[in-house]
Amino acid sequence: MSGLMPVDTRHRDYLAHQDIWRRIREVLEGQDAIRAAGERYLPRLKGQSAADYASYAARGTFHDATSRTVDGFVGAVFRKAPIIDLPLALRSLAADADGNGTPLAVLAKAALREIVSIGRYGMLVDIAAGGARATAAGYVAEDIVNWREEFLDGRAVLTLVVLRERAERARVDDRYESETRSRYRVLSLEPVPGGGRNYVQTVYERDEDGRSGHGFVTVGAPVVPAQRGRTLDFIPFQFIGADDVSSRICKSPIYGLVNANIAHYQTTVDLKHGAHFTALPTPVIAGSLRGGDQHELKIGSGVAWQLDEGARWGMLEFSGAGLGALRDIREDEKKDMAVLGARLLEDQKQGVEAAAAVVLRHRGENSVLAGISDTVSAGLTRVLDWMAWWSGGQRGTARVTLNKDFFDQAMSASDMVHLVEGWQRGGYGPRVVFENLRGGERLPDDMSFEDWELDRSVRKTSQGGEPGARTRDAPGEGYVARRISNGG
Repeated sequence: MSGLMPVDTRHRDYLAHQDIWRRIREVLEGQDAIRAAGERYLPRLKGQSAADYASYAARGTFHDATSRTVDGFVGAVFRKAPIIDLPLALRSLAADADGNGTPLAVLAKAALREIVSIGRYGMLVDIAAGGARATAAGYVAEDIVNWREEFLDGRAVLTLVVLRERAERARVDDRYESETRSRYRVLSLEPVPGGGRNYVQTVYERDEDGRSGHGFVTVGAPVVPAQRGRTLDFIPFQFIGADDVSSRICKSPIYGLVNANIAHYQTTVDLKHGAHFTALPTPVIAGSLRGGDQHELKIGSGVAWQLDEGARWGMLEFSGAGLGALRDIREDEKKDMAVLGARLLEDQKQGVEAAAAVVLRHRGENSVLAGISDTVSAGLTRVLDWMAWWSGGQRGTARVTLNKDFFDQAMSASDMVHLVEGWQRGGYGPRVVFENLRGGERLPDDMSFEDWELDRSVRKTSQGGEPGARTRDAPGEGYVARRISNGG
């Protein structure tokens, strides 16, 4: 056992990206974190003492362009609630995805924020011993410390995932104070006699007593999860990236903005440092004061200087172009951040701008954000599918779809008329009509196709209406009545 690498061994790709992740995290945290990082983001000027450097750093301010951009992207996607399709018997999974009452939409927002920020996230589907339903738990990139894929039966299969977790407990010597320790949850596919592999979970904790030869001890016995008595032959852990849903580490979508944000901060510090020493006029004396100590000069309306005969005085003022160049550089960096995603920093165009023009100006970000929305939807769909299956449902019956309509552009009344006319003539099927009505903000965001079909059948039965006719719901029936009865 002593020849094995410890359980907290980092994957080589993890090691290659961990400094990038730290940089992104600190920029997202803002000014306090950037200042605390010191010379990592603000190199010391030549000859500066520790006190001088502290004053130099304190003069600058950090602009939260990156965090505002991430907030804007997440807000654009969640401008409309995600569409969660589940069999009726498993609808409770959407309301409580982690077993602690957290809705699936909240987990989806956390996943999206991580992928927009870092470009990587993971979700584990699990079920407690004797439990009746599955749950999902999310892991940030820094906590997915190791993984391995192998080719089995001609395809790449995930055979190992190591997850770092944190366990908080009371100190042995003081019950009012707690301590946090790292644990490592190892998900592995282990060979079984006769062929095949079983999914196994093993939890490790650091060996404080030195009993093991590799620094860690197991917490309890290894667990072999099962679905209705049958062991699993796969690891129910889903990677989600900015570009795909594989274990490959994707580049952060905002990394260019992060670097531009740091450069803008450095220029701001230099500009304010220069202004501190040059902005205020400085009195100059050519000669000497009569009977005065030149090291204790004061200036102001309550002070009079007596100069020796022939002495002259004046005010020294800065007139060079150095600070102007710094201001120009800072403005250029501001524009760079705007191009890279921080639209809140752009100078707004004068007058009213057509909605189509706004969409065109944001097309680059839209395409990136739409792609991220697609990958998060795909990853969450697989997670929800596993949850439904493990909770007793059928595979392929669950789906999550995040919004890709990032701007408020409701379908016009004339477009609705054309859509319904085309439907009545048989030019469109009901699914096309439904998707256009919901995408055009003419139906509730949480209304599923099945809800809409049921509402149509209720109205047609109770009122004799044709498709597209404006009729009332039957008393106690239809989508609105169901929402009221469910407290919606």
